[in-house]
Amino acid sequence: MSGVGTERFPWAVREAWEDSFLARLPDPAARLLLDDARLTRLAAGEIFYRGAHHEETVTLALVVDGLLRSYVNGRDRQVTVRYASSGAVVGLEEMLLGGTGELGRRSSERWRMLGGAAHDGEALRDSLVLKIRPARLRAAMEHDVAVTREVTVHLATRLAETHRSLAADLFLPVSGRVAHHLLNLAEWDGCAMVVRKSHHHIAGAVGSVREVVSRALKRMEHDGLVDRVGGPAGPLRLVDPAALHRLAAGGAGDELAA
Repeated sequence: MSGVGTERFPWAVREAWEDSFLARLPDPAARLLLDDARLTRLAAGEIFYRGAHHEETVTLALVVDGLLRSYVNGRDRQVTVRYASSGAVVGLEEMLLGGTGELGRRSSERWRMLGGAAHDGEALRDSLVLKIRPARLRAAMEHDVAVTREVTVHLATRLAETHRSLAADLFLPVSGRVAHHLLNLAEWDGCAMVVRKSHHHIAGAVGSVREVVSRALKRMEHDGLVDRVGGPAGPLRLVDPAALHRLAAGGAGDELAA
């Protein structure tokens, strides 16, 4: 396990690094990546990546704290395709497929052809990320097969997770999809897990519409899975996270149409 090079960073960075696949990189590669890595703060709601339109084409970063999401823009809605919290690395696919400006126009066009122009990234909460220069990871991959192996295994794991998430979105009823996103969006507030996002945001995350998601949430309230804190405009509290996990895994739920 590689922790070499993280000593100059705060404890939270070291912990996030150890929770990520980066901790399995050989020490020379870890030093190379961390040598000029920089901490960056993102405000809640900040768009930190704008697909193929981003001036750098790719932002490669380790999430230290907070919650990010990657989403795809459609003609009339957005669909969340990934949540990233502490220990997650964002930007790998973009780095390998689109590169940065130094790789030239051709690589950027390839990323656009694969839908990169519609992929954006947003901070859902105030977040802290450790930005890593993409060129340094590419150099490490070119010079050490062990680095390439770790990146490949990580991306294969991400692909399997994406397949599982896609299957859930295709086959689960709306209630199951909503439960899945509530669990991803939840944050601790004292002893309770709460979700502060609107029905509109959740609808966008699951690829549905607000009215359908509102009916699913009312059903969950009726069944005692969630409730409102501080009145109708307050955040949702997850009363029974275990039941929400079962629902997200394909347990019984309503059959509301998306």
